[in-house]
Amino acid sequence: MYLTGCNIGIDAVRQSAGVGRSRDRVLVETLLDRAAESDVAEAEAAVERLAAAPTDDGFPPRDILVLRLRALLARACGDDVVYRKSVACYRAMAKSLGFYGHIAMAEAMWRTSGQAVTPCVRG
Repeated sequence: MYLTGCNIGIDAVRQSAGVGRSRDRVLVETLLDRAAESDVAEAEAAVERLAAAPTDDGFPPRDILVLRLRALLARACGDDVVYRKSVACYRAMAKSLGFYGHIAMAEAMWRTSGQAVTPCVRG
């Protein structure tokens, strides 16, 4: 389901009682795709909530998702240095865990890390 530009869709994701990681991933990606003035700040808050959620001695699926989403935030804000560092950490964790889907996504992100990015407006 692609929700870019659809306030009703984003509201539904915000209010979703679904699994936190999936809901937060969809919310952050959608907000960053939509890129309205307050979207980046809301996406950043969602990532921080996800990162702060309690787990027992770390939770690799959550931790790797947080790395990926932080990289996407850096890219959305035009911070290519932080983006490349975040993608490198994301890729390293994916490889160490043998998460092949994440490895592929990290490799794709790495290939685009030298491309020009548009700075975001933090609300």
